[in-house]
Amino acid sequence: MDIIPLIHNITLLISLALIYSMLLRWSGGRKQITFKVMTGLVFGVVSIIGMMTALHLAEGIFFDGRSIVISVAGVFGGPIAAGIAMVIAAVYRIILGGPGVTMGLLVIITSAILGSAHYFYRKKYRWASTPLAYLGLGFLVHMFMLAYSLFLPGPVTLEILPRIILPILMIYPLGNLLLSVLFDNQEKELALIQALKYSEERFLSIFEKSSSVHMLIDPADGRIIKTNYAAQTYYGYTEKELQQLYINQINIATESDIKKSIKSVLLRKQHSYNFLHRLASGEVRDVEVHASPVDSGGRQLIFTTVHDITEQTRSQNELHRERILLRTLIDNLPDGVYVKDINLRKTLVNKAELKLLNKTEEEVIGKTDYELYPEYLARQFENDDLKVIRSGETMINREEQIIHPDGSIIWLLTTKAPLRDQDGVISGLIGIGRDISERKESQEEIAKAKEEAERANKAKSEFLANMSHEIRTPMNAILGFTEVLYHKLEKPEHKKMVRSVSSSGNLLLSLINDILDLSKIEAGHLEIHPGPVNIPALLDEFNTLFQEKAKAKGITFIVTGADKIPKILILDEVRIKQVLFNLIGNAVKFTRSGFVRVDVQLTQQTGNQCTLVIDVKDSGIGIPEGQHEIIFEPFYQQSGQSNRQYGGTGLGLPISKRLVERMGGHITVSSTPGKGSVFTVTIPGVSISREKPAARISQPSSSNIRFEHTTVLVVDDAMSNLEIMELQLKSVGVDAITASGGEQALDILQHHSPDLILIDILMPGMDGMTLARRIKE
Repeated sequence: MDIIPLIHNITLLISLALIYSMLLRWSGGRKQITFKVMTGLVFGVVSIIGMMTALHLAEGIFFDGRSIVISVAGVFGGPIAAGIAMVIAAVYRIILGGPGVTMGLLVIITSAILGSAHYFYRKKYRWASTPLAYLGLGFLVHMFMLAYSLFLPGPVTLEILPRIILPILMIYPLGNLLLSVLFDNQEKELALIQALKYSEERFLSIFEKSSSVHMLIDPADGRIIKTNYAAQTYYGYTEKELQQLYINQINIATESDIKKSIKSVLLRKQHSYNFLHRLASGEVRDVEVHASPVDSGGRQLIFTTVHDITEQTRSQNELHRERILLRTLIDNLPDGVYVKDINLRKTLVNKAELKLLNKTEEEVIGKTDYELYPEYLARQFENDDLKVIRSGETMINREEQIIHPDGSIIWLLTTKAPLRDQDGVISGLIGIGRDISERKESQEEIAKAKEEAERANKAKSEFLANMSHEIRTPMNAILGFTEVLYHKLEKPEHKKMVRSVSSSGNLLLSLINDILDLSKIEAGHLEIHPGPVNIPALLDEFNTLFQEKAKAKGITFIVTGADKIPKILILDEVRIKQVLFNLIGNAVKFTRSGFVRVDVQLTQQTGNQCTLVIDVKDSGIGIPEGQHEIIFEPFYQQSGQSNRQYGGTGLGLPISKRLVERMGGHITVSSTPGKGSVFTVTIPGVSISREKPAARISQPSSSNIRFEHTTVLVVDDAMSNLEIMELQLKSVGVDAITASGGEQALDILQHHSPDLILIDILMPGMDGMTLARRIKE
């Protein structure tokens, strides 16, 4: 078979590919009606040309490439293009006429239908755009062509079919494949060109409109090719001025460093650099440059993005300086400082903490307390840490005990605070531990010293109490014998001397009693015994007692308020008397002229509870302000006070203060030198009794008392006391029996039944309390 016409058709198909490529570029690949119509017209015309150069097998019967052209028109132009090409080809085939018209028209119509169907498959399935799919389409179209040969006259079919079967099944499908692949590649190439064009346009648009500083630089000589508006604004140059500059005129790095950087960018080894750039104003700024190679207009350029990091660099430098300063400060603190993360691993430690642990920083960072301390200590620290992290509260001054690697015990005063991130979320904790081992040792020493001092003070008080008792024993004998001797003497000068001895003895006994009371208070042996006290009667006694003394000094003594308070209050009568006696006695003693006034009142009365307030006022010498507290110290007397002029031992006020405090109250003083003083006794919580005061019983005169057949047993280990008691009892007609100890007293009681027994409490062997119990038994 002559294949020259077929080769002509194949050449025509290749030309069609070129025409289609031009058409694609002209239309921009836009899938519009115009493009499809133009495609259909072109493919129809090519079909006609193909039929003009067809292979003639018989009169009116010829073969050409119209089936390939029309099917491919349908694949790439769709139904519109295939339909137009089909109509054009069909009209021309009808014009040509001959016995092959029917077969030719069927082939044209089938090619258009199958090509259009493939068009829709390409849109839906990727496999439809593969070479195998295109080959399959060509094979299918030309199988129909062979089938349509049956429409030729019988003898013609049998004559022609053997000649065309091989070309149709081999060459025609390959023509479909070749033309479809060419068209497909042209579409893809156009798509790439359009994508590249769009990318370049988009790049230039972003380049121009970006708020970031962008430049395109020629890597060959560093000339600035293009800049955006942000670059012109930042550097202070116009676009034309920038395009006349080289990068080394802006970048103040050395030329060799700039070349190295450009080379590194081209090799894609590094993309980010920190430089110093000079602006048009001469100002130098810190910048971060991001650079990458790009192709533009067929040549390779360097695209750069410039960020001003001057403030960031300054902040980083400042932060770095502050970190160094903070680290220096932390490392030079004498206290141990550490930071733990949320998992309680140490992330920072100072030198003091490392010294405490006797470890290096590498041995501590990232470790938990379980890796640094014994388990029991680590568990204790962990509990404290978790409490701080969970509660968000600071733990202040917690005493912790750790064991140093050398085995010594160290006490730490630790403060732990939660560590929060920038969002306020707790991310760990910071701890500060101060070594207080020396302080603990000092505290222990102070505690021991305090205990020793308290023991010594108690021993002193007990010693004074015992000594006071021992001193009072001979004093009793002195005063007793003096009293007896006074009544036996007849000469006035002898009585005067004995009375002087008695007066001095009483003064000494008063001092001993004060010392004994103070010792009892300090030793904690003095007890308060509240009971009903007739306040008006008590104040009346003091009025009687001090009225004469005040009158003798020419001063006025006044008691007020007694008629405005309840008559019976629950107090320790002995101790309240002792307090008032001291305060009033001092007021009278230190007042030369004017008055001494005692004011009594009740305040804060609620139900049967009240606060008793007693003011002792005078117009005496007064007390300097700096000595208001000191006068309540034992054995202290006001500065400048003459002992010879006023007398006293300085124990009255200290005893009074301690007695009032034992009763739950307090004493205050306000005074002005030369104008007088006010001592205020305040006792809260005093109970008011509703009982009527007992009638006062008048005491008969001792001269009217007579004892008949009365016996008294006196038990005392001091012979002088026994002798004086025996003399005094006999002087009033009482028979006295004496015993020098408890055992002797018990023996005497086996044979005598005395009316009264007087027992000394402090005696060697059996003391007085034990003897009393034995007697009661």
